[in-house]
Amino acid sequence: MIRMERLERVRDIFVFVCYTGLAYVDVEQLTQDNIVIVIDGKKWIYTMREKTDGKSNIPLLPKALAILEKYRDYQRAKKNGKLLPVITNIKTNEYLKEIADICGIK
Repeated sequence: MIRMERLERVRDIFVFVCYTGLAYVDVEQLTQDNIVIVIDGKKWIYTMREKTDGKSNIPLLPKALAILEKYRDYQRAKKNGKLLPVITNIKTNEYLKEIADICGIK
């Protein structure tokens, strides 16, 4: 278990990326306006992809929803109007390497 808050946040964002298939830059830009409840009551992400400028409609799976819920009241994200407390890509990559070391991934 990762006990350092900064590493936990980076891990959560990485897992969110894995569950949604979004690029880092797209996750960084997500706001509440991107979350849509469809006719069956399920939540989806509706967004425009930064790199391709194409529309993406992505179902929010339970693990991704749990991550959004975890950071719902996180002040650093809220003050910027974003869903998640995303840091710079450079720092994220640095912390992911640190997480890999902790997990014994070479």
